[in-house]
Amino acid sequence: MKNLGTILPTAASLKCDDDYAKRVTAENLAFGKKALPGIEPIKVNGETRYYKTDKLYAVVSKISKQTVRWFEVRADGDYAVKQ
Repeated sequence: MKNLGTILPTAASLKCDDDYAKRVTAENLAFGKKALPGIEPIKVNGETRYYKTDKLYAVVSKISKQTVRWFEVRADGDYAVKQ
């Protein structure tokens, strides 16, 4: 039985990953602009957030489909708002 060994990324596979990440980011920004008109996106710790108020913000996610999830800022952390 032979081991496959370590599979290292190539320059082409890294470029493909970067291109995909850029495409998903652009699609999420376009969807966020359409779904949340008048709310400017803000980057917070690498995450794009759409603040409606100082205590309420939304995040656009494209895990399986584009969705908008709302979160509430509290003294002890951020909590998902039930939809």
